Amino acid sequence: MAIEVTENWRGRSATRGRQRAAQRAFVVTGVTDEHEALTATDASSGLTIPSYGDAHPNDANGVVKVSNVTAAEEGFGYWTVTVTYTQPEGRARHRPVSDDPLDEPATVFWDIGTRQDYAERDINGNPIVNSARQGFDPPVTVDVPQFFLVVQRNEPFFDVGLAKDMLLAVNSDTLTVEGVQVADPGFARCVSMRPIAPYQLSAEYVAVEYRFELADRIEGAPAGTNPFYARIMDQGTRGWAGGSEYELFDANGDPIHSPVRLGGDGQPMSSSIKLGAYAAAGAGLAAPAGATVENGGDDDATFLWYQLYKSREFARFGL
Repeated sequence: MAIEVTENWRGRSATRGRQRAAQRAFVVTGVTDEHEALTATDASSGLTIPSYGDAHPNDANGVVKVSNVTAAEEGFGYWTVTVTYTQPEGRARHRPVSDDPLDEPATVFWDIGTRQDYAERDINGNPIVNSARQGFDPPVTVDVPQFFLVVQRNEPFFDVGLAKDMLLAVNSDTLTVEGVQVADPGFARCVSMRPIAPYQLSAEYVAVEYRFELADRIEGAPAGTNPFYARIMDQGTRGWAGGSEYELFDANGDPIHSPVRLGGDGQPMSSSIKLGAYAAAGAGLAAPAGATVENGGDDDATFLWYQLYKSREFARFGL
């Protein structure tokens, strides 16, 4: 018996919303079992059961994700194959405009400004020091660019729980918008997720705005940190040696009253600063709990990095 494949038009359906979906149904005869029905081709017309990844004939944005086969009502030897089309990841909003507000693509824009940060080296990599080769205190600051990505789109509702959990979080995965990679893990922070305007609780959709701060890599940043860590210069008026704490004294034997730069171990970076009046010797301390040390070298400052913001998967935004 020749293989016959007939589309059952009563089995067609489609839905629209945040993501489109559609179904088609086919009746197959002349095959030996249900597995063969899933890949059957009509011997006469050439009609073939769509395969995984095939596009919908009326919507190129929908592709086959699932095929299901069951025994048909017609009886023995008849199979019904149902094919489900959905939109692949990254293509959900690249679709023709429809009348459904939830079907509209997201819009994005950029807000760009500057902020200040410490500068230990000049543009050529030279340490910024005075003529005695000592670092400036307070250190020199420099303007650095600051980028904010703003994404707006219509949502079925405003997810307050998601907003509370994600606010001020740093991405633990890659931030993507409309399938485009925006930031590597650790280089984006959610600074806002809010409705754009007042809305009624019975509203069919809510316009929601996401605001992300994007950061660049910091030269010399310790492994395991990200630009959103607190970066604090290690300095003080007391130090440690051999398990004991001491006041700091200058080369003339006078007590130090203004903070001096420390080396991440509780000991002064400058060899002219003494630990105690009699220049105590011995090992310093391990880094404070939770701190990661960035050592700048003899002419530079040392910084302690602390994680202040939680880490979350930004894929939960579904952007």
